Order: sequence, then C-alpha cells, then structure tokens
Amino acid sequence: MDMPPFKNQPSQSDSDVKDWFNTIDAGTPLAVPPSNTPNHKKRLIIGASAVAFIFLATTGALFAAGINPFSTAPVCLTADDYKVLTGSEADNQLSPQVFYTESFDFQNGTADYAEDAEAGVKSLAQKIGSFYQTNSSKRSIVVTISSDAAENDTQEAAAKRIQSLKDLLVANGVDQFAIQTIKPVAVDSSGELSDNSEELSTAKAYINVASVAGCKQ
Repeated sequence: MDMPPFKNQPSQSDSDVKDWFNTIDAGTPLAVPPSNTPNHKKRLIIGASAVAFIFLATTGALFAAGINPFSTAPVCLTADDYKVLTGSEADNQLSPQVFYTESFDFQNGTADYAEDAEAGVKSLAQKIGSFYQTNSSKRSIVVTISSDAAENDTQEAAAKRIQSLKDLLVANGVDQFAIQTIKPVAVDSSGELSDNSEELSTAKAYINVASVAGCKQ
C-alpha cells in the first residue's frame, strides 16, 4: 500500500523551494588563530644543538693543544716533583717509573734497624707522607716496599721488615692502597760473596716512589 507523501516535505517539482535552499551560505571555515604557547620541542632541539656545538669546539681545541680530555690516566711525576721530594736536582735518567729509591739497613734475621738507620727511615717516611698528601690528588704516586733474604737472613724476617715499613708510611699519611709490597725471596750470593762479606753483615729493605705505567706525561 502506497503511503501518501508528508505534507511538509517539499515536492520534487517545487523548484522555488530548491532555489531557496541553494541560496543559504554555509559560511567560510574560521582560520585557527596562531598559538602563543612556546614550542618546547623546537627549543629543546635548538638548545641541544648549541650544547653539542660548544662541546665539539672545546674538545677540538683540547686535542689541538695535545690534551686528550677523554683520558683518565693520572699525571706522571716530574723532575720538579723529584726536587720537592728529595731537595736535589734530577738527572737525565729520571723517568716516572724509575723515580726514587732508597735502601735501609736492618739487623739480619730481624725487623730491627741497624745502627744509625732508624732516624733515616723515619725522616724519609715523613717526607714521603707529606709529599703524598700534597700531590696524590694530581699525580700518580705508588710506593713500593721490598726486602729479600740473603744467606744470613730469613724470608720471614724480610716480610716483617716490609710490614714495618708499610705501617710507618701509613702512619705518616700515605694511603695504604697506594703502597705495593713485593713478596721476599731467598737470595743465594755464595758464588759472589763470602759469608763474612760486609754486604752480608746487614739485611736491606727498599722504598721506591714512582708513577704507574701509562701515566700522562
């Protein structure tokens, strides 16, 4: 059954109504006004680029001056440092790894100082301690202690001498982690020295101050 058309619906043949609808202006879309909010992403990119430029320029200048800013190696001891420690001028053979060594006499088979040796040991320990406290933050400083045992001596006594010297250095301000000790060994010099040789009348211990291998010159 056909439904009658709605009375309010315009007739397909009513051209006047169609023309009236076509005259209605839909309007022009409004333009979106520019935002006053800062563009944080753009500012971040510009800032990062500026920092990168400054970093590269500074790094290039340091390399041009012969300085490696990425090197973490500590600075070597120098001839000036040698004079500060010893009070004497360094010779041409000085190197950071062959810097300064001193020997001290002990009584054979003991950790007791030989005659007149104690004052020298304590004086040097004070100098090294003061030098270490002043320079360890800017210089590579490693203190090595050693003592071997000849025929009239024992390795046990040599180990005690090493420990005694280490304790003395620590007491005077040297960080224990900056001290290396070398395990004592028995030295057979019977083919070179007689039993009553002057060189065998006392035992020796050594204190060496140097920089680590690979330090920056």
